[in-house]
Amino acid sequence: MSAMARSQLARCRGPRTAAGPAARLARAAAAMAAGLTAVLIPVVAGPASAASAMPRQATGQPVSLSITGISPGYAAPGRAIAISVRIRNDSGAVLSGLSVRLLTSKAPFTSRTELDSFAQGAPAQLLTSLRLAPVTIAGLGPGAADVRSLRVPVSALGLNCFGVYPLVVQVSGATGPLASDQAAVPFWPGRLHTCPAQRPKPDDVAWIWPLIDRPHQGPCPGLFDNSLAASIEPGGRLGVLLAAGQKYAGGAQLTWVIDPALLDDVRTMRDLYPVGSGVNCDGGRTLAGSATARAWLGTLIKSTANRPVIATPYADVDIAALTQHLRNLDASRAFAEGQHVAGMILNRKFAPGKPLHPGRRLTAAAWPADGIANYALLENLASFRIGTVILDSAVMPPVVPAGYTPSGVTSTPDGVGTQMRVMLADDALTRLLGSRDARSRSAAAIFRVRQTFLAQTAMIVAERPHLRRPIVIAPPRHWNPAGRLASGLLSDTVRAPWLRPSTVGQLLTLPPDRLPRAQPHSVSASELPKRLLRRVAKLDRKVALLESVHVPGQPNLLLYRAAFGTESSAWRGGRGADRRALALLSRTSRYITGQWKQLSVGGFSNVTLGGTVSTVRMHVSNRLDYPVQVKLVVTASNQSVKASVLGTTGGVITIPAHVTSTVKLAVTASTGGAAKIRLSLHSPTGRPLPVRPLVMHIRATQFGTVALAICAAALAVFVIASAARAIRMGRPGPPEPGGSGAEPPDAGPADRPDGAEKPDTVESDDQPELMPAGPALADQEPPVPGSHPEGR
Repeated sequence: MSAMARSQLARCRGPRTAAGPAARLARAAAAMAAGLTAVLIPVVAGPASAASAMPRQATGQPVSLSITGISPGYAAPGRAIAISVRIRNDSGAVLSGLSVRLLTSKAPFTSRTELDSFAQGAPAQLLTSLRLAPVTIAGLGPGAADVRSLRVPVSALGLNCFGVYPLVVQVSGATGPLASDQAAVPFWPGRLHTCPAQRPKPDDVAWIWPLIDRPHQGPCPGLFDNSLAASIEPGGRLGVLLAAGQKYAGGAQLTWVIDPALLDDVRTMRDLYPVGSGVNCDGGRTLAGSATARAWLGTLIKSTANRPVIATPYADVDIAALTQHLRNLDASRAFAEGQHVAGMILNRKFAPGKPLHPGRRLTAAAWPADGIANYALLENLASFRIGTVILDSAVMPPVVPAGYTPSGVTSTPDGVGTQMRVMLADDALTRLLGSRDARSRSAAAIFRVRQTFLAQTAMIVAERPHLRRPIVIAPPRHWNPAGRLASGLLSDTVRAPWLRPSTVGQLLTLPPDRLPRAQPHSVSASELPKRLLRRVAKLDRKVALLESVHVPGQPNLLLYRAAFGTESSAWRGGRGADRRALALLSRTSRYITGQWKQLSVGGFSNVTLGGTVSTVRMHVSNRLDYPVQVKLVVTASNQSVKASVLGTTGGVITIPAHVTSTVKLAVTASTGGAAKIRLSLHSPTGRPLPVRPLVMHIRATQFGTVALAICAAALAVFVIASAARAIRMGRPGPPEPGGSGAEPPDAGPADRPDGAEKPDTVESDDQPELMPAGPALADQEPPVPGSHPEGR
């Protein structure tokens, strides 16, 4: 036993030793009175539907016993505590003559290590039976259970000093003890008591309240599954966390940590939304807007208004793994996107780099998965203008054991010349909240977690009653407690007299402790594997290429959000835990491939020019649901033919959704030149797009020049002949016999009295008419994009 523990025990025992016989007689009388007034109330007797979780019961025993509640959770002078127990007959015979008694010790636990051992079933030292009349059970049939509530005056416990004390409930038969269960009970002394120096000032405690889920959105609108609907129901995981958080947000001074992707998913569910669509965003089913989603999101917005909120990077990406594998750009983009989405939905601003105020605003903070980080991660966070990080206390233990639980507020160099503030979440409390009991719905398990939580926090304060040491509590990210447990823990935090609820922002106003600590250098074995992140890097390049043809000012394609989903810390854990990440990655990659198939280039594959300069038409078709901006790049196989895109700036064109645009090419060829022209689509910045190019075979001839000379000569002859005829027709001719009014030669139908048309003389020509092949073909509309007609 340490000197501190011995001195504390001496102080607790000192007043009793100094007391005289009269005092001892008074205490004995009080104990007898307590024994007479203790009320043992049978609550339920009869067969139970299912056995409670009893990890401490020895196998093969005929009886099991569990404590299912202590109310209130701590003892104080002048009060009574009610202890609920459940006794079950696990044998095949009727048991009779059972008795229940209580044992405790007047010596408090001296360390958290001793308390942990007791919580795991180790027997406590110096246990004595309370002087209370034992509870007897006349008979208990096979499989039957008896639930009792034992009301015990605190004065019967004989406690004096602040601390945590063991309490054991034992059931015995004719042959001796059969089963027992135990709990640790804090004691808070009165103002005027035998140990006034042992009543400390409350320690600050800050809760991190996580609302984080796995991703549910891919590249298509809507959700790829509908499992989130059950989670946000009142009895679902997220429904429970929100309800408890809403009730105690102010009293427990919660600091919310919210994944913006979760907000995005729930917002999608408010109106009609598709679920389970295919790679091309077809199929699946469309569900009606969820009233539960609208209520959940509305409640969250109201509950977090004017309260401290930390937004994780979008989809809560594994920032530690991204740093470890040099994916810093992804981490930076995820932070920026997360702050944008969270700010838009929660109607508040999230801007990194702003100082943290001791009140209700908290933005520039990060919480790595599992609370594990190394210096590389801290340096990256500092480069993102994040000045506060929440870590697990096991990551930065004191270099020299302090003999007590240090402060949860410290600092460390961030690698860029400044100090990063570090909130150290108590590792033992995090493990308690992530234990199997914390996930159970049984009354006994819920009680054990709540009572251990109270005992652990009281023990932290009792280790150094007059040394202010803030406590940070951070449950697992995907915490799934029963509703009674979540609300009960926050209620206990508010009511425990040794705790003072505070926000993380308020803790940051306190000076960091000066204990030399181990520097953060941990890398989690469960972080996302390198093989996954390599594939995500390839996906990022595909996303960037598709995003590059996005028209500025149009709604974003949101493909980066799907990529962030593949890097979510929800897929941590190894042993195939990243299978869903790989499935989402494959889905997004195939979606992008399908998008490129909706773009095509069409036109004639063979073009003959009737001269050295001509215009050729081709098509670019966009069958996507959004406009794109692409650059048409023209290359020739040799220098005899050159081509350029007309009517554009640098060949960049904008094509609306579901539109086929005609594009004109100016083609210049040397005499007799022939070449292949390749027309391909690039991004506006010049990156080639994975769209099948159009290859045109261009051939130039002199036929166009000769044809133009012939046409010019024919035109001149026609003009001269027409002029001569006009002159002749202008002269009056001699009158015909028979008087005036004779029909003039070559009169048209309008000039003839009978209106008959004079037939022309037509000469047949078996030779096909010659056409200027080059210009005629070049000026025709090309076929539908993607078709390549045969030579004409």
